Amino acid sequence: MFRRFGLLLDSLLFEVLIYFGIFLLNLRLFSTQVGMVSDIRTHLQLIPEYLDNRLYIPHPLFYILAHGGHWITGLPYDFVVPFLMSTLSVLSILLTKRLIKFYRPGFHHEFVYILTAVAANYAIAIYLPRYNPYPYLGQWSPNVWHSPTMMLLKPLALLGFCGTVHYVNGLGVGRRRVAWLTSAALAFSTIAMPSFIVCFLPAMTLFLLVFHWGSSRLYRNTFLMFLPSLVLLSWQFIETYTSHAQPTYFHDSIIVTNFTVTRLYAPSAFISTLLVAAFPLSVLLAIRGRLNRNAPLAASWFLVLVGFLQASFLAEKTKVSQGAFVFGYVISLFIVFFFSLVEFLAWFAPRTEPAVSFKRKAVVAVIAAAHLASGFWYYSDLVAGKRVF
Repeated sequence: MFRRFGLLLDSLLFEVLIYFGIFLLNLRLFSTQVGMVSDIRTHLQLIPEYLDNRLYIPHPLFYILAHGGHWITGLPYDFVVPFLMSTLSVLSILLTKRLIKFYRPGFHHEFVYILTAVAANYAIAIYLPRYNPYPYLGQWSPNVWHSPTMMLLKPLALLGFCGTVHYVNGLGVGRRRVAWLTSAALAFSTIAMPSFIVCFLPAMTLFLLVFHWGSSRLYRNTFLMFLPSLVLLSWQFIETYTSHAQPTYFHDSIIVTNFTVTRLYAPSAFISTLLVAAFPLSVLLAIRGRLNRNAPLAASWFLVLVGFLQASFLAEKTKVSQGAFVFGYVISLFIVFFFSLVEFLAWFAPRTEPAVSFKRKAVVAVIAAAHLASGFWYYSDLVAGKRVF
């Protein structure tokens, strides 16, 4: 009986049913938010103005895709946008699972990879309602459900990050093809939402200087890989913060703050940071001095450091409460959570490196479970329409 149950968990049919169930739940979630005062509703209302050339949008990829879906199907945006977001959420899980298998092959049960991929896409900050009644606001999160552009950015950012780290640390096999595909993924991520590339460029610069000091040829090739994104980012910056030729909701100016956005919603920036980064920090402490052997995890920590600094000390003057620079921190948290889960999974596979003790595994597992339980509780509230953030 147990063998049959194991075969069921590993079957393609079971996996398809999981994805289909997630798709339907997300469709309900996003459709509910369309009818509420929500970020999704705001983005949806911007689409016609952008298409009529009455509004400048610095990152138009989602709006273009939404209009494409509307044009092909003839369905209203109120349905197309939730459908597109639901599709992107499932695509993110599929991509996450594929990459986990790439980095940690060898597990005989497919369900291990499915469960890890779902965990990566549902975990949030550990929720303590007495500390802060908001599960997301103030702590921030590796996963958000209210932003259409972030839903599109997530798979593109993950592809761009993994491709870059693979290229930088590659052995030469397929590196040129990887470089082209990575450059395209990063460029599209910039058009989807520049939050990731704004963090990623300085983070990878630091990573190259620390781990590949003096590799001038690698510096040049990496710069060329980043060049399309740099050009796009420069144009976005000029149009958004210095030029006001066309009216837009997005025009603003950048100011220096002192944890201002976080303090609007949470009593302590320090505690909020611990609550959202508890799992990756526990993994980091468990492996101690072996971080330099795990290039993707090390690079993800450079990324989350830059994201944290930007979210803490930068904001837009007019729209401070919207936390424009928080979204770079959010996508950075997702990537560091992903590679921390990949490392955690490796502790349960045959390995030649020194094993992590049972006590450390247990502590990290409990912390991971707290993140995931918080994420599922938060998600259930969103699906039920009890909250937007």
